Amino acid sequence: MSDQHCTIFRVKPINTFFRWFLFLLLLVTTVIGPTLLMLETPYYPNWSTLLIFFLLGGFVVLMWFVHSMWQTTAIHMLNDGTFSVKKAEQTPTQHAYTSILAYNERPSASRTGTFMELTIYLTDNWFVIRSNEFRDYAYLKETFTQYGQAIAFKTVLTKAEKIRLRWLIIAQSMLILVNIAFGYLAHNAVEKTPAPLASLTDVVVRVKENRNKSRLTGVTLTLRGFPGYSFYVARHTFDNRLDTLRYAIRPNQPITLLLRQSDLQKKLVKTEPLTFGDKYDHYSEISIFGVEQGDFVRILAPNLTDVQEPTHTNPIQRTCLLGFLLLLCWVGWITVDRQPVIGAD
Repeated sequence: MSDQHCTIFRVKPINTFFRWFLFLLLLVTTVIGPTLLMLETPYYPNWSTLLIFFLLGGFVVLMWFVHSMWQTTAIHMLNDGTFSVKKAEQTPTQHAYTSILAYNERPSASRTGTFMELTIYLTDNWFVIRSNEFRDYAYLKETFTQYGQAIAFKTVLTKAEKIRLRWLIIAQSMLILVNIAFGYLAHNAVEKTPAPLASLTDVVVRVKENRNKSRLTGVTLTLRGFPGYSFYVARHTFDNRLDTLRYAIRPNQPITLLLRQSDLQKKLVKTEPLTFGDKYDHYSEISIFGVEQGDFVRILAPNLTDVQEPTHTNPIQRTCLLGFLLLLCWVGWITVDRQPVIGAD
C-alpha cells in the first residue's frame, strides 16, 4: 500500500488474527473464565484454585511478550531516507538506513511449513522479517541487506525490552510467593482424633455427575435449604459403584446425608467460626460420607473412623512444587541478564 509519503508493508492479516486468537483463548481459559466462575459464588471465593490460575495466566502473559518481541507487524519506508518499524505491542520506532549494523538470514520452520527469517540489527533496535508473514519479503530483504554486513545469528534485547522482561519475571515470582504463602495461611493442623460426623436431612433438588475424560469422579447434590453449596459424593470415598447413583436418587424428595459435624456447624448453621482455610479453600464444597433416601438409596463410606478434619492445603508439597517454578523464574532472570543489550556500547 503506497502514498506520496511512504510505502507500508504489513504482516498478513491471518497471522495477526491467529496470534491474537490464541492469546485471548489462553487468557480466557487461565484467568478470565476461572475468575468469573469462582466469583459467581454467593460465599467466599475459592482462592486456592484461583491463585493457581492467576499463576498460569502470568506465564501466558510472559510468553506472549517474549513472542511479541519477535513479531514485526508493520514496516513504513519513508521518502526522507528513513523507515519505521512496528513490533507487536510496542510503539513504532524510526531509523535511518545507515543505522543498520548487520543482518542475518536463516531458515526456520513452524507447524505451517518452512520459511526464511531475516533479522536486522540496528544501533538501538532489532527486528525480524519472515517470508511466511510478509508478501514482499524478497523486496524487503533486498532493501535492508544493502546496509551493514552479514553475521552469524545472535539474540539481543533493547534496553526497554530487558527492563520489561525483568518486571514480568518479578511479578511472576511474586505470584508464586503469594501462592506459597497461601498454602501456609490456609493450612489447618492435622488432628489425631477422627472427625465427628453428623446427619443432615433436606430436599434434594439437583443431582449432577462429575466426570474427568468420561471417567466418573463423583456426584454433586444440591439441597433446597442450602443453595450455593455443593454436597460432593466422591467415588474414591466409597466401595460402592456410583454409576447409577444419579438415576437412583429422586429429585424433590427428602434425602439424608452424612457429613462432618464441623462443616455443619461452621458452614451450614454457622455456630462456629471459620478458619482462613475454611473460607478460601473450596468453602462451598462439602464432602459426603453417607447417602440415604427411603429404601432405594443407602450407601455408606467403609471406614468412617478414618475421616479427618480437612487440612485444606499441604504447604510443604506446595512449596516444593512452586519452588521449582520459582527456580525457573530465577533461570529466566539470569538468561535475560546475560543477553546483550543492543546499543549499550
